Amino acid sequence: MYWRLSAWFGILLAVVLVIFLVAQTIKKPSAQNTRVDPSPPKTWIDFELPNTNGVTWSSTSLGNQALVLNFWAPWCLPCRHEVPYLIELHMRYGSDFKFIGIAIDQPHTVRQYEDEVGLNYLSLVDDSKGVELLQYYQSSGLLPLTLVFDKHRNMRHQVLGPLNPKDFEEILKEML
Repeated sequence: MYWRLSAWFGILLAVVLVIFLVAQTIKKPSAQNTRVDPSPPKTWIDFELPNTNGVTWSSTSLGNQALVLNFWAPWCLPCRHEVPYLIELHMRYGSDFKFIGIAIDQPHTVRQYEDEVGLNYLSLVDDSKGVELLQYYQSSGLLPLTLVFDKHRNMRHQVLGPLNPKDFEEILKEML
């Protein structure tokens, strides 16, 4: 009887371990900055998404300005680390680039994080339409994803995973 219980416990432990290891590898970006050069480049598509107050914003209102589009979520640790950096970049390059964050979560959760960090750029939120847009630009659906478009809406750069501040600032400077 004891050996049967031990055998079942061993099997259960092995199954739990395998599930844990598989879960750790699914949809988890590398800890290193992974730059993905799109081929072929995705074309810009207009979209409408609400902000955390429920007001719908349309990308058709964008002027003739280059932009940084960042997909993120409050539950994504690398995202939480790069949002303050994006806030800083917006302060320095906001006159040259439109910064847009698209959060994949519920509005109340996103609003709480926005207030916590003092988010200073356009922040949109939608956990279904936002995911569809994310998957259009990067089929893996991994976060964070940062896209840089020129003023003609051509995708110039795509960064999957955490931003490397030095490299990303060079990207912005070369587009000025």
